[in-house]
Amino acid sequence: MLSGLLTPLDCAVVLISFYFLKAFISSRKKKLPSPPGPQGWPILGNILDIPRSLAWVKYKALGDKYGDIMSFNVPGQTVVVINSIRIAKELLDKRGQTWSNRPTIPLIHLMEVDNWNVVMKPNDEIHRLERRIADHGLRPSALTAYHSTQTYRVHEMLRAFLHTPDKFVHHIDFMLTGIILSVAYGYNITRMDDPYLAKSRALNSVIIASIGPSASLVNLSPSLKFLPTWFPGMGRARDTARCRQLGQEIRNEPFDLVKEEIRNGTAKPSLTRDNLLTHGDMDILSEDEQISIMNVAGTLYEAAVDTVSTFTGSCSALGMTGTLLATFILVQTIYPEIQRRAQAQLDSVVGRERLPGFQDRDSLPYIEALCMELIRWRPSSPLGIPHATTVDDVYEGYFIPKGSMIIVNAWAMLHDPTKYPDPESFNPERFLTPSGQLKEDPDLTVAFGFGRRICPGRFLASSITFITVASVLSMFNIVPMKDEAGIEIPVKAEFTVDSGMLSVPLPFQCSVTPRDEKAVALVKLTAEKDTENDSA
Repeated sequence: MLSGLLTPLDCAVVLISFYFLKAFISSRKKKLPSPPGPQGWPILGNILDIPRSLAWVKYKALGDKYGDIMSFNVPGQTVVVINSIRIAKELLDKRGQTWSNRPTIPLIHLMEVDNWNVVMKPNDEIHRLERRIADHGLRPSALTAYHSTQTYRVHEMLRAFLHTPDKFVHHIDFMLTGIILSVAYGYNITRMDDPYLAKSRALNSVIIASIGPSASLVNLSPSLKFLPTWFPGMGRARDTARCRQLGQEIRNEPFDLVKEEIRNGTAKPSLTRDNLLTHGDMDILSEDEQISIMNVAGTLYEAAVDTVSTFTGSCSALGMTGTLLATFILVQTIYPEIQRRAQAQLDSVVGRERLPGFQDRDSLPYIEALCMELIRWRPSSPLGIPHATTVDDVYEGYFIPKGSMIIVNAWAMLHDPTKYPDPESFNPERFLTPSGQLKEDPDLTVAFGFGRRICPGRFLASSITFITVASVLSMFNIVPMKDEAGIEIPVKAEFTVDSGMLSVPLPFQCSVTPRDEKAVALVKLTAEKDTENDSA
């Protein structure tokens, strides 16, 4: 209707005016300053300013100088670092459409991991479909179906503690892997050299080492991918072809196994089975729908292999859980008074005639607070996985160009002394009221990400952490080892500091022993009870 009232000349004037207005706005944006940061070098920019060790600590220190939002310029890339919960929520939560993409990490892209791994994929319609599948399958109400599996695996771990307590990290790893593969595929692993695990371990270790900006010259400047792999800084590029093959195998093999079990009528409940049978018949689903289910399960599978036995891990919430539980053992060794208080509450609420269960969770606020402090004190993935902006944006007078890599420093947020006094101290009581009731802290979710990228596995990670912590402390004492003279060997809270995306405990020794003979009997009795429940 409006076009009938305008002459062609009028339309041309409107279009030209719109063009110049858009150009004017764009030029105004470009004249705005970038967030502050170190002065770069000609050609190199800020390559030399990107931390290669303890990045989370160093970014926090730089933030004290430049502010809670900073920028670094490397050739062809703007890197924005956020140290503030307030800023992160304003940008990644409230402007999720703009700030929820993933940057193209050249090494990861060469491995084709971002083609299928839901954590790494760009924020497009296919990714949103896969997120809905993951969110639905891992929501709290759906996870109650797996409480018995979690309990069974934790009890199995306790029995292993009786026989080889010095291998506690190995036992935690096996327990966690067993739970997640059961949730993903209904698959029951019986040994750590299971053929399904070796491939995922190999892929996982390379992915973790390839994410950070300083992990390879290729990540700093994609054009360098053509350099030979023997060139300094190019070593990881030689792994790309093998990783592409591994990625295909770890997605396809267990997925095809579930489809075969569905046809045979032997498939156990799992995220894969339940999604394939959404409409009663998996053959109704399109190929694209089946691929999306396969991608979600494959991402969960890759996260399961935390390789905590070598003190590395995945950047997802589930991958972080193994590292979190290793940190739990470390904490009990260093802070005996926390262990005593936790055991006192367990004895008061649960008693010494049975093991704790999920039904006790609401009655154990100190155990819950201990789990919360584990998340806050040493977040396993202190910088998370980078976000990327999809369009040019402006925040508080700063210009952030399209395609900027956004690094969110969860460690700085969870060590903010204004919110968490004396942040370096491990203190579960910061999450308790004076009367001993639990204080919720919504800011703890920063350890699992923001906005549309928050990890859907966080609820499963939380339940695994709770039942493990409660069960171990109910049955075992964890103390430092003693030397030949009977003197305790000091244990320090030492964590990895390299340029990767993880902060995990360095190997340590401790003594894990049953609290008494009653504990020994209860742990042994779980073998019979778990067998009876499995038969039922």
